[in-house]
Amino acid sequence: MRGINPDWLRRMTRLLSAGHTQTPVPLLHTAELAELLAVARQMSRQAEARPAHWQINSGQGRSGFIGRGMDYAESRQYHPGDDVRSMHWTLLARTGKPHVKLHHEEHAAAWHVLLDLRPAMAFGTRVRTKAQQAARVAILAAAAQARHLPQSALSATLWTPSGWSTHALGCGLQAVRRLGAALSREPLPLPGGAARDLAQDGRAFAAASRLAVPVQRGALRVVISDFAWLDETSTAALRRLGADGPLRAVQIRDPAEATLPDFVSHADGAWFYDAASGQTGRLAGPAQRQAFATAAHNAAHATSAALRDMNAAFSVVPTQDDAKTLWTHLHRPSAAT
Repeated sequence: MRGINPDWLRRMTRLLSAGHTQTPVPLLHTAELAELLAVARQMSRQAEARPAHWQINSGQGRSGFIGRGMDYAESRQYHPGDDVRSMHWTLLARTGKPHVKLHHEEHAAAWHVLLDLRPAMAFGTRVRTKAQQAARVAILAAAAQARHLPQSALSATLWTPSGWSTHALGCGLQAVRRLGAALSREPLPLPGGAARDLAQDGRAFAAASRLAVPVQRGALRVVISDFAWLDETSTAALRRLGADGPLRAVQIRDPAEATLPDFVSHADGAWFYDAASGQTGRLAGPAQRQAFATAAHNAAHATSAALRDMNAAFSVVPTQDDAKTLWTHLHRPSAAT
């Protein structure tokens, strides 16, 4: 690629990006949604189908409501009309006054997915972008939960270039279809022409997650992202999300984020153009390729360590996985990176 003018490369990229903006690509096609639902139906029939790292059982996570149930909450004085089966006989014997026992009600725990669709998630070098794979993960995760616990209330928060939006989806497979419809209407994000400050994304997550993500007690929250924005501030925000219920993290990675393409090994290197930042330059060859791989490994290890340190179950999903392989990845938490 010697002799390529960086200015020409910039102009061509701008022209290609402009063409894409005229005909937005849907994040999830209808045919893909049908395929994912079919795979979920087929795989969920297997004995090992239940993924303990992203599903939650009925009664797992204490309800905020007081009523009939198994877990004792408190006692109060008897009122006419109270069920005598709830009578606290020991307290009656001790005080001489009738009391009844109150328990935490058993509810089907809520399930919520936070889906990262920032411009940075538009990156992809194998089959699909990170944003598209994240949408596929969300569908399979929701379908697995709906089949395992049909009465579980499902909801989703989408973090898009235009902001945050939260969707109450309902219960069962109909809720999964509603999520699929919402993702089908969502356009694939474009990288944009300006460099994006990852620290800014981290601050945006910390500021908006508390307001945009439901905080129902005991709810299981699944966060799907590349987590490139993870820093001290956003880590604290994630801890708050997991304070009242289980937290699951699914990281989407593209192979090119782990190692540069083989053509960089050529002695002359190669010109590159970063559409997000507008920067150009020459990749120097094998030495720079090795340095990139080392830095990428260290960054991936730091991310997985930070997520596991907050007791979040953690999985890594490559962008090139097909539906069945994706299901297998998501049902097996990844080993430390």
